[in-house]
Amino acid sequence: LMERLPQCTRDKLQELHLGYNNFTGTLPSLTGHFTNLIILDLCDNNLIGGIPPELGHLSGLTTLYLCNNHLNGTVPTKIGALTNLTSLDLSNNNIISGVITKEHLVGLMSLKEIDLSFTNLSVVVDADWIQPFRLESAKFASCHLGPLFPVWLHQQLLQITLLDISSTGLVGNIPDWFWSLSKAAYLDMSYNQLNGNLPAHMSDMAFLVLNLSSNKLIGQIP
Repeated sequence: LMERLPQCTRDKLQELHLGYNNFTGTLPSLTGHFTNLIILDLCDNNLIGGIPPELGHLSGLTTLYLCNNHLNGTVPTKIGALTNLTSLDLSNNNIISGVITKEHLVGLMSLKEIDLSFTNLSVVVDADWIQPFRLESAKFASCHLGPLFPVWLHQQLLQITLLDISSTGLVGNIPDWFWSLSKAAYLDMSYNQLNGNLPAHMSDMAFLVLNLSSNKLIGQIP
């Protein structure tokens, strides 16, 4: 379909929304064309294969939605070159695998929203790495973040309003610094093996939804 578009259209196109169809086949690389593309939405199709590394050449891209397909393989590190990307959604591609590292994230200085839920990805980032972005929404449900509590999240807590780290293999105490997420309206930490006590004072927190079910927490409910 994309290859059949006239060259002049491909060069000018800024938004491409093809979600909620029954498209099949693999993802096109889009290299050499679509140089002005800002939004690429291919969610909810039947696409297979890997994510083309050439997507990293779409330097103007702000939104990349590939969720709810049948993509596999690893996430190319060239995604980290998308300096204008604000929203990345790869969720519900449960045969995407591998590790998300600093190389995938180092250039994403504009990133505000990330959703890797229900993939087979692990997120491994050094605790002392200074991240170039400040997230507002982060969804990692069923990813592999544990067993240790991810210290790199500490840098993201001041601006975050939605955080889902359910079913991510976390074990042990929730660190005290974690409760500095004062703007979070939605927090889901369910289905882990977190233990210890909740902080005594939670009245300054902004939660509308707080899900701590299916853990090993003890003590009094504040």
